[in-house]
Formats: sequence, structure tokens, C-alpha cells
Amino acid sequence: MRKVTMQTIAEHLGISRFAVSRALSGGEGVSAETRRRVIEAAERLGYVPPGTHRARDPFRKRNILFMVKEERFKDQHFWPRVIAGVESAARQRKLNVMLATVTEEQEARGILPVALLERSVDGALVVGEFSPSYLKVLREQEQPVVLVDIDGADHGFDAVMTSDRGGSILAVRHLVSLGHQVVGFIGDLTYASSFRRRYQGFLEAAEEASLVHTGTCILARAENHFFEAGELRTAVEGLATMPTAFLCANDRVALTLITVLQMRGLKIPEDVAVVGFDNIELAETNLPGLTTIHVHKERMGSRAVEMLAWRLGDPEAPKETVVIETKLVVRASTAVPVRGKVRTRD
Repeated sequence: MRKVTMQTIAEHLGISRFAVSRALSGGEGVSAETRRRVIEAAERLGYVPPGTHRARDPFRKRNILFMVKEERFKDQHFWPRVIAGVESAARQRKLNVMLATVTEEQEARGILPVALLERSVDGALVVGEFSPSYLKVLREQEQPVVLVDIDGADHGFDAVMTSDRGGSILAVRHLVSLGHQVVGFIGDLTYASSFRRRYQGFLEAAEEASLVHTGTCILARAENHFFEAGELRTAVEGLATMPTAFLCANDRVALTLITVLQMRGLKIPEDVAVVGFDNIELAETNLPGLTTIHVHKERMGSRAVEMLAWRLGDPEAPKETVVIETKLVVRASTAVPVRGKVRTRD
């Protein structure tokens, strides 16, 4: 006999599986009449929620979902390390990790991964800057959700995130200790809240040190958020005053910036010092090696699993946000500035 699923009910009634899920979970977005029809059809067809059998089986292996926005998953330098931390912690707790990507269209339509809709997972780790409306749909699910590298305080979720603001403060203080007084920031602030927190930390540290020309910040939206060399060169050449040092929103931006500056005949770090953020593998192998802020990527993943496991055991506890500290990694891309050298636009 064919197993009765939400899709079976949807096909039977000629409606979407999403509407069936909303109706069975008591969520918003469906009429009272649709809810009545769905419940009646579920009873008539013999539908049994996946969680029912799972909850009764004391020997079953719990499933958790690693749910990531599709565009984030394309970043092969950062998130694989987070996933490695998730998988390591999940193995220790005998949890099975399932992966689901969410497209822009699915986000716009409020469509959740099938594993969540059919309750075949016990909870989810969510990565990506999702819209408030999509987070609202997520919040209506019965399964607990932990946001990863996103501030959950404003959205009613548990969260694990990096100390982005604190990392930028470490970076700027390092540059100040070397004697830099003209420091700029480069990053697309529309890309992620983490970039905005890093910029906030940059501004706070710059004010603390009374740096000059801290407004030399390139905020124009990049096509790929990390800037192609051509558009970054155009932006840098448009600066009225060339800083003696830059803090970049992440390492990929910093590495591109180094290439651009070298193409202009500038030496790194003699003419311009550059600091990145994240400490991806390329930061160490680049010539010169990139001074950067280390993000504990594996720990962020494992800590998120720990938080989700705790939430499964105590669903009524107050929501929590865990902030993981960063550390400064000094390499060859920063040094004492050449005395008195502040380059102006050619």
C-alpha cells in the first residue's frame, strides 16, 4: 500500500503541499474551509504524521537539517568548515545531518524544505540572510531552529554567531599599534548582517583611536558581493585619499584588493597594509600572507549542534544567542607605514 504523505493529500484535494502543511500544523496562510478539508482528507486517507512513529521509537536516530541559502552554499572557502564542525558534533551525538538549499524563489514564496514540511527532521540549523517573512514561516514550525552566523535576537530564534564587531576592533587596534592613521574599510554592506557588524566595529575602533579619513569606505553593491578586480580598482581609484591601510569585510575581498593595489604599482605592506576577515586557507598561502581575523568556523558549526540538542531537550527555555570570539592572525600584509606617506589620487 502506498504511504500517505502530505503530497498525497495535496494531490487528492488539488492544492499545494505547502497549504496542506499549514493546515495540519495550525499555521497561518490557509482559510478555515481549507483547513477543514485537509484534516478530513488526512483522516480519511489514513495520514500519519512522520513525527508520530519517530517519537514512539526510543531506538531511532534523530535527524537534523542543515538548511542554507543557495547563494551562501556557493562559498567553498567558509561554509565547508562550518559543515565539518556540524558533522563532527552530530556524529558524537548520533545525529544524522541532512542538507537542504533554499533558492531565492523558494524564499520569496515561503516554501520550506520538504524535510521540515513533512517533519522528517527533529530540528534545523539555518544559514543565510533570509527575509523576515521567511523567518516567520520558519518560526511557525514545530521543530526548533538555530540560526548560524545570524543574530537571532530580533527574530525569536536561538543563534550562534561570530563576534564580528569585536574582530574588527582587534584589526583596527592592530593597525593603530603599527602607526596607521588613515584607514579605510571595503565591503558590500548589503550582502550580510555580519558585514554590517564588522563595519560597525571598524567605525567604533576608528573613533576610539581618532583616525582620520575613516569615511574612505567603499559601500557600492558589487555584482557578486565580493567585487571583481576591475570594479574594485575603479572604486579604489575614485578615492580622494589613499589610506595607508584597509580592513576588508572578508578575506576574498582582501585578496582581490591586494591584487588591485599591486597592479597599481603599490607594495604590500610597505605602501598599503591590508587586513582580511575569516582566515580562509587562501589567506595563509597568498603572497604576501594575509593578516586576518580568525573565525572559528568548525566551532561555530559544532556549537550550533550543541545548542540544537539542548533546545530539543528543553523546548520551553528562554531563547539564547551564543557569540564566539575571534582572534587576530598577523602575517606579512601588515607592517609599519612608510613615514609620512599618504598617497593622494593620481
